Amino acid sequence: MYKRMIKKILPSAWIDPYFDVELKQRETPLTDIEAAELWFAQADVNVKRATPLLGPEPTTWMLKRPYIPISETLFKSLLEAKPDYYQLPSGVIVTFGEANVAGDWRKATCLMPLTADATEVVLAWQ
Repeated sequence: MYKRMIKKILPSAWIDPYFDVELKQRETPLTDIEAAELWFAQADVNVKRATPLLGPEPTTWMLKRPYIPISETLFKSLLEAKPDYYQLPSGVIVTFGEANVAGDWRKATCLMPLTADATEVVLAWQ
């Protein structure tokens, strides 16, 4: 299931079979969402081809996991830009912020996919 979550956001993602081995060797099993967030934390997600979008101020009801951890540098560049949202090449719309994510459980800067309802709201603004 976690692989489907990853592929929905990044259809071309390659998931190393050893990642499954790592998951099975963990003392405490991860949920599918946690496994996807851990994979994203280890991947280098490129948002250079994302389309900037405007919309209402993001709120927590708009967000759904898995979140995609990003570097502080990328986070700062997104903060300096005007758009609050970006549409990834896969069609998934994300915003950005800080949240606790699997694999670290400390606050991390991340991209946060929107729910289907929130996606409709943001697209209506375009």
